[in-house]
Amino acid sequence: MGLVERNTPRWRRDLALTACCAAAVAEADRTGDPGQRAARLIDCLGVLRSTHGAGAAAALDMGVLRRGLRHGLAPLLPAGSEGGDPLGEMRLLNEDGLLCDAVEDLGREHLVPQQALMEYWPWARLRAEQEEQQLYAEIRRLPPDDYARVRELLASDPVAEHGVLWEKWGGLWGRFGFFEPVSSWPWCNAAGWCFPCPTCAWPMRAQSAGDGVFVVSCDAHLLEGAQYTYRPVRGGGPPVLEGGGGLAGQVEGFPAAGDYLAVSRTVWRYLTLPGRMEFAIRGALRGIAGLDVLMYPDGDRYDLR
Repeated sequence: MGLVERNTPRWRRDLALTACCAAAVAEADRTGDPGQRAARLIDCLGVLRSTHGAGAAAALDMGVLRRGLRHGLAPLLPAGSEGGDPLGEMRLLNEDGLLCDAVEDLGREHLVPQQALMEYWPWARLRAEQEEQQLYAEIRRLPPDDYARVRELLASDPVAEHGVLWEKWGGLWGRFGFFEPVSSWPWCNAAGWCFPCPTCAWPMRAQSAGDGVFVVSCDAHLLEGAQYTYRPVRGGGPPVLEGGGGLAGQVEGFPAAGDYLAVSRTVWRYLTLPGRMEFAIRGALRGIAGLDVLMYPDGDRYDLR
């Protein structure tokens, strides 16, 4: 499922549709400040252009955007989706410049909250909201036991060799695009090695400091002390990190190649990090005599009961 690969024709088409929805809301808003409305439209146009090739993007101007919103989205959709896409005939504004029902329909389909359109959230916040909703929508289709199992696996084992993951996931493996090869992530590669954070177990960021030295730290737990220094080891052998913070316990590295896989940043952010906090709560509650803890009951209505 499509949580991993970006910049595909489908991803560009969906981003273009989201930009069109936001532009339609801005164009129909006659009550706000005209300057702010114009800025919103320019922002949408910039996002829309980013989904097209260089030549097509240059031809997209404000006039083309406004006509497309009123007469059909086909000219606004990126190449590869225009010909057979039934949404190309969809209009988001009527002849009086008022919003059509299609805006709300498209927003729901593309996981855009109505509040995001009306308040015009920044694109970074909007994309984060979409990714989180898409992620949970995929796993909520599972039976309750499988749902709880997936949540636990994504939190407990965010990085491992392919064979280990395949064995732990069993029949659920391969149904979701949660994992990516660590070898494709240069940002966590310290001279051929990756190092999991001692708190969340996800690969830490490695930044070169020159002369073969790297500063290795976790994006989420840096302020809590998850920071190290990597120095080249004479004579080869597994590298050893020098701790530099309060959480800097011993960390065992693994090769930044081969069959090692890790959950995507989206999964790490929205499932691994909160999941590990939920497990910590469970661990603390288990110390109370006579208390049973159930994780993720009623389709995640509660994190634990």
